[in-house]
Order: sequence, then C-alpha cells, then structure tokens
Amino acid sequence: MLGKKLEHWENGNLKSLWCEEGLEKKRGRYIEYENGIIRKIVNICQSENGKSHFDGEYYLNKKYVIKQGEYKLNQFSGTIKHLYPSGQMKSFIYLKNGGRIGKYREWYSNGKLKVLGNYKAGKKYGEWLFFQSNGDLEDIHIFQKDI
Repeated sequence: MLGKKLEHWENGNLKSLWCEEGLEKKRGRYIEYENGIIRKIVNICQSENGKSHFDGEYYLNKKYVIKQGEYKLNQFSGTIKHLYPSGQMKSFIYLKNGGRIGKYREWYSNGKLKVLGNYKAGKKYGEWLFFQSNGDLEDIHIFQKDI
C-alpha cells in the first residue's frame, strides 16, 4: 500500500478512508462511513486511456446498491443493481454514458418479477410488462420513442 488518507466528521468520527495502491495508475479503495457504519466501498483503477474503472457497493438509506462499470468525462457506463436487505435482487439496469439503455428488470421481495421492459436512448421503449406480486400479468404498456 502506497498511502492512506483519512477524513473525519466534525465530531471526530471517521468519514472516509482512501488507500492508494498503484504507482503509475491511480488504483485503490475508497471507504466512506456515516455514524461509524460503512456507507460506501469503491475499488478504483484508472487505466492508460483515462477511464476510471470501478466497482462499488453503496448502502444508501438502508438500500444496498452495487455499481460496476467505468466513468469517462463524468458519465457512468455499466450496471446498477439494487438489492433488498435480504440480498435478493430488487432491480437491474444498464447505463451507457449516463443514460439508461437496454433491458430493465424489477422484482418483488418474494422473488416474483414485477416489471420487465427496455430503455432506448434513456427512455422507456417498446413493450413493458407489469406483474402482480403473485406473478400474474397486471398490465402491458407500449412505449414509442418521441412520444
């Protein structure tokens, strides 16, 4: 490990910790705390082409979020997964250059599919299926670009 940087809240509690590991590439782990509890863990590696690749786990308002991908020019490309406190998948989405793209899935806490749809250029597109918590189809919406 090449270095550590600590940051504290006004009350003296640890706010964040950055552990730098790489020589030529910026590489390390960032950990953020709130009230003594880990709120965010991010592993970062900046490559030769200037993109910052990372994977991270975020604990936001008692929600568990996993982001995996890269930032380039402050726009995220990759996947975002929201999990229930049990660890079961709640939703899954792809982002490209900061905008939603491709398949979107959302589940109820019982594991049944809640929403199935697609994004195109950041907007809902095509057929979206909405299900009841027992798995029965509740509704179908058709989204068209520019509408």
